[in-house]
Amino acid sequence: MKPRTPSRRFVHSGLRVLLLLAAHAAMTPGSALAASLSDTTNGTWAQLAPGGSLPGVRVLNSVILDPVRDRMVVFAGGDSLAGGGFEVRNDVWALPLYGRGYWTQLAPGGTPPSARIGARAIYDPLRDRMIAFGGSDGSNCTNDTWTMSLGTAPVWTQLTPSGTPPSARAFDTVIYDPVRDRLLVFGGSAGSSYFNDVWALQLAGTPTWTQLAPTGTPPSARALHTAIYDSVRDRMVVFGGSPGPLNDTWTLALAGSTGWSQLAPGGTPPGARKSHTAAYDPAQDRMIVFGGGAGSGSNLRNDVWALALAGSTGWSQLAPGGTPPSVRFHHSAIYDQKSGRMMVFAGYSGVFLNDTWALCWPTAGVGDDDHRPGASALAPPVPNPFTRGTTVSYSLPGTGRIRLLVHDVSGRLVRDLDDGLRSAGTHVVVWDGTDAAGSRPGAGVFFVTLDTPGVSHTRRVVLLE
Repeated sequence: MKPRTPSRRFVHSGLRVLLLLAAHAAMTPGSALAASLSDTTNGTWAQLAPGGSLPGVRVLNSVILDPVRDRMVVFAGGDSLAGGGFEVRNDVWALPLYGRGYWTQLAPGGTPPSARIGARAIYDPLRDRMIAFGGSDGSNCTNDTWTMSLGTAPVWTQLTPSGTPPSARAFDTVIYDPVRDRLLVFGGSAGSSYFNDVWALQLAGTPTWTQLAPTGTPPSARALHTAIYDSVRDRMVVFGGSPGPLNDTWTLALAGSTGWSQLAPGGTPPGARKSHTAAYDPAQDRMIVFGGGAGSGSNLRNDVWALALAGSTGWSQLAPGGTPPSVRFHHSAIYDQKSGRMMVFAGYSGVFLNDTWALCWPTAGVGDDDHRPGASALAPPVPNPFTRGTTVSYSLPGTGRIRLLVHDVSGRLVRDLDDGLRSAGTHVVVWDGTDAAGSRPGAGVFFVTLDTPGVSHTRRVVLLE
């Protein structure tokens, strides 16, 4: 096993909770694929059993989906020390989401960020990198910004944006705004101070911080909440958090005049909670909320809720099949749009955890992605970026069924470019930049995915206005 990366230790006093454990489901060892998919609406829970040396148990880490390499990337977090106290980390781990999944500790070059909890990270699709902002060493918060390239030789680099940055903070939310190529920060806390400000880090050219001044009445100051990017309606959706805890829902419209609005969804809302996770489910156009805590060290949850985002919004509690994860908070989650599943990692359930779970919904799906040499191939789209059309070519070693799909950065299916039985050799398809209805989805980053039996390939493409 690789040596532990540097960490910071301090006396811990805030992560004592009631032990409430549920039974765990098992999977075939070494597989990172969920076992059964039975319910289109509610889904099915399955515990994954990845091979390799597992990351240490942890809470309050950052996690992103690396859609080009089909893997989950985990950064930092903290856990308890024998004899008391708490350890904060700055290590990086990756778990492939297809084929035989093995955890791997990455060893990025460059000077790494300091160890931290409560940092927030996003995937920057235009530059193929992770961006991490802020966090706490357990005593003091920071407002620094770091990038880690995601290629074969990842490297840490500290960004030094122009402009005035947000104040130091942790436990905020960060989303990527693909239409405007920027990172958005909302809320967070530093000690006993809570925030409800909104900041934008413009990524094109010289990175620059700007504080936004949205219209409307803003949400109350909060931390340990969740936020997603709703790509269909071009807005940020915020739910819950602390102090309180809270169970209110807010939207920040991003197009035109940026403005706050409080949603009043139909149905019975989830109970108030903090340090839960949320993900956008593009296939069913909804936000999925899992777990969290209702108080300081008590009333932990493992329930799952869906907020329908289309038309008249409404909450509903889901009842997934399978054995659910144990109750928990301070965990992390991503949404794997290619196979329609939410991946949950680690957290605290009375004990510190490093388990991995998948909440799966049936989709057209893809097979295991083993990236075998000499198998099918997807060439880079040309031109890229493009305005009126880009050529996508792929090759097959033999006759087989394929799907060639375009998704946006939130995983919403934009266009099915090709679907059917295709012969061996090279095939060429042109994407004119429109969706299935013939409308242009707007400028931004998109992913072209070739799905074949057993192998999947993804390329990024940028559509300009």
